[in-house]
Amino acid sequence: MDKPYLRHLFEENRQMLKTLFSGSSKVIQTELSRANDQSLDLLIRILYLISTGEISLTEEAAESIKKAKRIKKLFAFESKNYFLKTLKSSRKEKIDLLKQFTKVYSDLLYTFFNETE
Repeated sequence: MDKPYLRHLFEENRQMLKTLFSGSSKVIQTELSRANDQSLDLLIRILYLISTGEISLTEEAAESIKKAKRIKKLFAFESKNYFLKTLKSSRKEKIDLLKQFTKVYSDLLYTFFNETE
């Protein structure tokens, strides 16, 4: 994916991503429900880039995602077919899928909001 374009999408959706990063489960669920289609697609793209290793996770974040039993769901995005199928799915299906990651958005988005070495 084109990094300048990803950066542009990130800046456009910064507030929503910040809410997902630092919000409570209820706030995250509400934010996902009212997100626009572009924001939902951005989250799916971020999950894809994390699963393929283009966006790195800290060891602590990976362990936390593993403990939350979301690592298999995350790495399902390694398949480009699954990723593209998810992008083309209905709004409801996207929201339902993204809500499954509610407990781990703080780990998934850690590198966006913190400096890593």
